[in-house]
Parts: sequence; structure tokens; C-alpha cells
Amino acid sequence: MQDLGPAEIAILIALLILPVIGIVDASLLPSSAFRSAGRRKFLWILAQVFLGYIGAVIYLAAIRPDVRFFSAAPSPDWEEVSDEPITDEPPPDALPDDQAPGDLEAGDLEAGE
Repeated sequence: MQDLGPAEIAILIALLILPVIGIVDASLLPSSAFRSAGRRKFLWILAQVFLGYIGAVIYLAAIRPDVRFFSAAPSPDWEEVSDEPITDEPPPDALPDDQAPGDLEAGDLEAGE
């Protein structure tokens, strides 16, 4: 058997670690994001397990961007900043509690309409 040099060892490590990164990433994303992107989470995890490096490259390059678009998970440096004060009052255009969006009041329609 031939001795492996530093370049071969680096390539071997990359071939082994990339599928692990892809599997962990797919596992942490919500299933709803996969469904919204038209993908199946379970199948992409299996593809990475059985196809290894090739499955991980396909997932990370083509599937992950679509799924992340539909993911509600914010990135770690994300902060929501609002200039609006926090109040318990409903917005001015909110419906009264006893009126549903489809309900009509007695004077809403004119005769003949």
C-alpha cells in the first residue's frame, strides 16, 4: 500500500466530512421548508447517506438554497428592529371582536344591489 501525502489526506477528509455537513444541515432545517420547496427531507438525507459526496454536493448546491428560501429560521446574526412602540391596542384597521371578515352590517348594502 502506498503512503498518503498531505493532499490526498485533505481530499479524503473533505470527501468524508462534506456528507456529514449536508446531513446535519438537512436535519436541522424544518420539514415544512422542504415541503414548501417541493422536496422531501427524508429522501435528501437518505441520498446523502447512500450517495455520499455526490449526494452532498447536489444537496448543498441545488436543494439547500431552495429550502433555505422557504425556511423561517433566521440566520444567527439576524435581528428584527422595529421603530413602532409595543402596545396592546389593535391596529386602527382591525375588525371589531364581534365581526368576522365576511359579516355584513345592516347598512352595508344599499337597496337594489
